[in-house]
Parts: sequence; C-alpha cells; structure tokens
Amino acid sequence: MFRVQPNAVYLRLAEWPHHRIGSSIRFSRADIEAIKEMRDRAPGPVMRARSTRIGTERTKARNRAYNLRNGLKERPLP
Repeated sequence: MFRVQPNAVYLRLAEWPHHRIGSSIRFSRADIEAIKEMRDRAPGPVMRARSTRIGTERTKARNRAYNLRNGLKERPLP
C-alpha cells in the first residue's frame, strides 16, 4: 500500500500515525491519508549531476549516462 519495504515502515513508525494492538501495528484510513499527505508535502532528494570534466573517458561516459538517466544537466564551465 505504501510502496516501501516492510523494514522502512518499522523505521518510520516514530513519524507516522499508527495504532498498536498487542504486538501488531495497525493503520486506520485516517492514518493512511495523513501519511500520504506527509509524503506529498516532503521535498524530494536533491540530486546533482556528476562532473564529467576530469577522469578517464570511461568515467566520463558513465557519468554522462548517469546524468541522462536521472534527468540531470551538467554544470556549465566557468
């Protein structure tokens, strides 16, 4: 439902609203909606382009492929 690994749920229990019944963890519909809102408001990770200015040609090609795959643009030369 959350599209995360089960271990990630356990790591985020301190942040997420939930109910404990014995040793079980339960989420009500209101809890799930609150978690979705928290996820939508959270900023995504900041990714930076890998520099292709130095290194071997193989490293430059690998960095260009990484940047293309992740939709990143290399910084212009100063």
